[in-house]
Formats: sequence, C-alpha cells, structure tokens
Amino acid sequence: MSAGNGLIDKSYKILFVIYAPIAVGTFIVKFFSFLAINTLFLTAVAFSGVSIILAVAIIIAYLFNRQSIQLDEEINIPFLLKHKFLIFYIFITLVSFGVSLYHLYQEDKYGGIVGVQSENDVTEIVVLVHITNELDKQWEETEKLVEGLGLLVMKKPEVTRRFHFSFIDHKNKFDESLEEIVKVEIDKGVKYFLCISSEACLSLSQKFETITETNGFVERKPLLIMTGTASSEIQPKIDGLYRFYPRNQDQASLLVKLAGARKLKKVSYIAVDNAYGRDAVAQFISQWTGEGREIVPGLFLDPLLSRKNAKMKIEQYFSTLTGVDAIFVAHTENITEGLLPLAQDKVILASAGYHADYYTKYLGKAIPYQNWITIEPDYKADDASFNLISTSFFYLTLDKLTDSILESEGDPKQFHRVWTSEDYPPVLNFVREGEADFKIQMRERVYR
Repeated sequence: MSAGNGLIDKSYKILFVIYAPIAVGTFIVKFFSFLAINTLFLTAVAFSGVSIILAVAIIIAYLFNRQSIQLDEEINIPFLLKHKFLIFYIFITLVSFGVSLYHLYQEDKYGGIVGVQSENDVTEIVVLVHITNELDKQWEETEKLVEGLGLLVMKKPEVTRRFHFSFIDHKNKFDESLEEIVKVEIDKGVKYFLCISSEACLSLSQKFETITETNGFVERKPLLIMTGTASSEIQPKIDGLYRFYPRNQDQASLLVKLAGARKLKKVSYIAVDNAYGRDAVAQFISQWTGEGREIVPGLFLDPLLSRKNAKMKIEQYFSTLTGVDAIFVAHTENITEGLLPLAQDKVILASAGYHADYYTKYLGKAIPYQNWITIEPDYKADDASFNLISTSFFYLTLDKLTDSILESEGDPKQFHRVWTSEDYPPVLNFVREGEADFKIQMRERVYR
C-alpha cells in the first residue's frame, strides 16, 4: 500500500479502539436505561460519522490494492489487523450511527439539542382566554390559569423551546371582534387554538367550522381545543373540535348521587348567569328525579357582580325561602361570603368549578364540614399543584395538546388518533366518549 493508504488503514483501526466503547455505551444507555445522555449520543454520531467516511475511503483503496486482501489470508496476523475486520467495523459503525441519530431525532423534537432552532420548528398555539371582564377588571379565575401556565414551564420546560403561545383576551364573551381575530390568526397559518370558558368557547365552537369553510381555510383547517368548558351544549367533532374538562352532566350525576346518600329532598341553586351556569343547573335539575325530590327555583347571578353585591343578592333572595335542604352552586368567581349564612343549616353542593381556595379556610369554622359537599377530578397522583381545577386543567390540556402535536408530527390526520388516546396524561382517570370527547372521572373531595 502507498503511504496515503497506509495512513487510512491505520486511522480506522485506531479510531475503532476509541470509538467501540462509545458505540457500546450508546446501546447500553438506549436500551437498558431511562437516562438520556445527549452528549454521549452526539459524540457517538460524530465518531461513527467520521468512521463511515474512513470506511468508504478504505473500500476505494481496496479496489486498487486487491493483492493486500489475498495476503491477509496467507499471513498469520491478529484478526483485528486483517482487512476482513472491516466488515464488522462498518456494521457496528452503521448501526450505532443509526441508533444515535434516532435518539437525537426523538429528543430534538423539543428543539435545541443538535443545533440552532429555526422559526419553522416552532409551533404557534393561540390561547383564547378570559383575562379581564367588560369593566376591564381582572377575573379571579385568571390568576389560577396563570399558575397553570407556570406548571407547564416548571414540569415541561422543553415545551417552551418547541412552542410559542399567543394570548388573546376574549373577556368571557363571544362577538364579531373575536371571530375576526380568529380569522386573522388562521390566515397567518395558525393551526391550533386553545379556548377557555364555556361562554366564549360554546359560540366559537358552533361557528368554527363555518369560519374555516367560508374563508377558504379548508386545506389548512385548524383545530379548536377547549378546556374550562363544562357545558353539555359543546359538541366535540373529529378533526375539528376537542374538549378536555369535566362536563356538567358528569358533575351533576355525582353530586345528585352524593345528595341522595344524605337523604336530601328539597334543593335550590345559585349559579352564574352565563352558558356554564345555566347549563350546569339544567343538568342538575334533569338528574334530580325520584320520589319526594323537589327543585326550588334559585338564583342566577350576573358574572360582573362584585363580591359585595353578589352577597346582597344571595341574602335578599334566600331570606324568604324555607324548607330547603341544600343549595347547588355553579360559579367560578368567589361568592363564599354570601354562602356562609346558608351553610349554617343547609348543605352546599358545589360543582368542581367552584375553586377550593374560595372556601377551605372556612371549613370546620364558619362552615360545618358536614354542610359542604364538593367534587373533584379523579387524579391518580397526590399533587398539591392540582388543588385548583382551573390551574390543573389548563396545565393538563396544554400538556396533552403539545404532546399530541409532537407525537403526530403536525399531521392533522394523526392528531385525532393521538389526542383521543386514554393514556395521556397519565395522572388522571378519564375515558373516551364518542368520537372526540372525554368523560373525566370524578370523586367526592374529602377534607377530613
């Protein structure tokens, strides 16, 4: 062999001695451990890549030095030094190169491992959320949603490299301006919308298909995912509308069962006067059937009322009612001050949407434990960060959405299959119901 060929011949053997332990290490880490050591895989890719280039150079050199191959058969030298060894060398190099690249590809779906991330690698998600009301005052529930976003950043920081979230305040209502905003965002190429609150999302879901069809967006049809949307009037549809949140009918079913176990007969209600509250009451009434059971007309509260005014409304209305055993509550803002007098001799049946931090400090003090019944999603994990349903479901829905986008690799046809899986998120008990909806399993919330 010439001096050049001799250098190549020596190089691949020296390189193999360095590279082989790294190659074996990639297999061990990949198949026998849950560790993800990206630097090890990057090193393996680099070494195996150089090795493949050397292997090609050696093959070319062999074409001009065939006599050397015959000498290998005649000379009694160690196998590692024979050219036949090249067959094993190339095989190990190619396999390790493939395994290492596959690992890096899987990890790099979140961005930022192999190189600089381009704007095309970032998926835009537009979040339609109620931040302020029509009086430009912040909703109490908004802070809980912010905490949900914080949970995503804390628990899934890699998602922030792969997704960009744009927030639009719909003020908990649907009007032409919101419809126009959605059209503009779709025209920009946005494929995913996350809507929060039944009041705005119900109307949007009913018009979403028309918006996409009448504005020429059929070829790049976006998806509308909803959370914080308990209304039974929302009808998820395959490849278009999805919901991930405890539905009013499922909440009512469990509350009615719990009330029946307490032998309660005469029930009234207090609910927010919007799509969520009206539907929650309707679902409760429809299931409050049976001998001796009675519904007393209750009170719907304007969602813009202050705590003080809500308390006055509740006191005025219920001051004349007698013989009521329990009050069903379906509200998302804090009206506990108005409920305190009622809870002295009546049982409060609170929906899951009435946040625990509104009333827990009163339990066992101003409110007897036995006079407060509420429910919550059936979480598998005992996680304090899931204490508030708006926080937990904003986080869980974002987690499920981003995971579904990544697993489906942005293919809308595959998105439905991944989204409707009952395996993710694993911290929650839920089952698929129908083509595109879920039934979130519920349980009684225990405080003692």
